[in-house]
Amino acid sequence: MSATNPIMDLLVEIAVPTASHPSEIVHIARLVKADCPEFDEDKFIQRAVTHWEDQHADELAAQQDDYFAMVNGKEGADV
Repeated sequence: MSATNPIMDLLVEIAVPTASHPSEIVHIARLVKADCPEFDEDKFIQRAVTHWEDQHADELAAQQDDYFAMVNGKEGADV
């Protein structure tokens, strides 16, 4: 298997939406790297995690708001 940029793009498009956490992206990258030594694992992880964060920005912001509300003792924190 040759890990070309189109394949990396496809992996980002397929793997990222199915990942519930960025650690799963790291796991996917390691599996591909084991089969394809020329695969640029670091580049893939960076691109995929950035893509994942973009897709989950609202969810992450809500979690952060809830956390700060909880630690600051504000009512209405969704914990």
